[in-house]
Amino acid sequence: MGGDGPGERSDGPPADRSSAADDGIPVDEPDLKSILSRIDDAVFIFAVDRSGGDLAFTFQWNNPSHEAITGMTVEEFGGRRPEEFLGDEAGAAVAEHYRTCVDRREPIEYEETLEHETGEVRWHTKLIPVIEDDRVVQIIGMARDITDLVERTTHIQVIDRVFRHNIRNILTVIQGSARNIADRSEPSVADEATQILELAEDLFRMSEEARTITEVIIEESSLVSLDVDSLMEEVQREVSAMDHGADVSIAVPESATIVGVPRFSEAVVELVRNAIEHSDRPSPSVEVAVRATDETVELEVADDGPGMPAMERNILVDGQSPQEITHGSGLGTWLVYWIVQKSSGEVAVADRSPRGSVVTLRLPRLQENR
Repeated sequence: MGGDGPGERSDGPPADRSSAADDGIPVDEPDLKSILSRIDDAVFIFAVDRSGGDLAFTFQWNNPSHEAITGMTVEEFGGRRPEEFLGDEAGAAVAEHYRTCVDRREPIEYEETLEHETGEVRWHTKLIPVIEDDRVVQIIGMARDITDLVERTTHIQVIDRVFRHNIRNILTVIQGSARNIADRSEPSVADEATQILELAEDLFRMSEEARTITEVIIEESSLVSLDVDSLMEEVQREVSAMDHGADVSIAVPESATIVGVPRFSEAVVELVRNAIEHSDRPSPSVEVAVRATDETVELEVADDGPGMPAMERNILVDGQSPQEITHGSGLGTWLVYWIVQKSSGEVAVADRSPRGSVVTLRLPRLQENR
């Protein structure tokens, strides 16, 4: 159960259990209670009681963090079951999590919302079974209050949807009006209308980049295995669909499989697009290469442009604070940073001789036997 009194222990240690203290906390480690008391996350212990024929769980102990968030004290709630302080429905749901932990005999994690004396709390909880004499006798729960995080995430998603919806509607009107002006006006006015169209398209793209960044940050995307050959084919398709006059070459000398988020190709495509758009040459040259070692795979995007500004480098490598981003900075660099971060990878940026930049994305390599 998420921090309310999730994890329960047996009503008390079995008679032959000499390794338990009077309050039911295991004493194999003498300082365990002291250690758990200093943890910032909420920690609680429930006892597993089999005396009634069915499993029951009773509250035995919690640390100060759990007590502060829930208002529960051992003096008031000790020996009570979840149903007695959470209500029948919520208490039964909590007990079912405990029962699952006992049945599996291994740690489990989940999220839940519980109503405590102090108010409603959203918990991310991990339950750990304590096994003695081949039986689960206690459950230790460690729960984190994620109420504010969930609320902020919801707010971000709502604002993002509303913002993008309104932006798209407004830009659609602007583009339509600008086209009409460009079609019906003399050359000088038509040129200004064309500039409006181009700026509107830039805003459309920024809106989509913002959406993608929001999704990458918020989504709980599991890491997956990605075949580098297939990944580069996808990058090639995306780059070929761009309206550009650049010479883009993609070389994959050997097959390899990386570990990353499903949308990892978007990071490579964005680096190629960025190199093309910021080039000072009539026909930019961009090279994408892959190098593999036993443990990692490196994807390099090299260009012959004027070089990458320090601010853009800092975003790619360190995820520079948004407060330091200037007006001319696009969101594409942030997108690359977050995709690589979510893929447990890293980014390096270096100067290229005689000119240009090399951006290297380094990802874990999936071994054939794993």
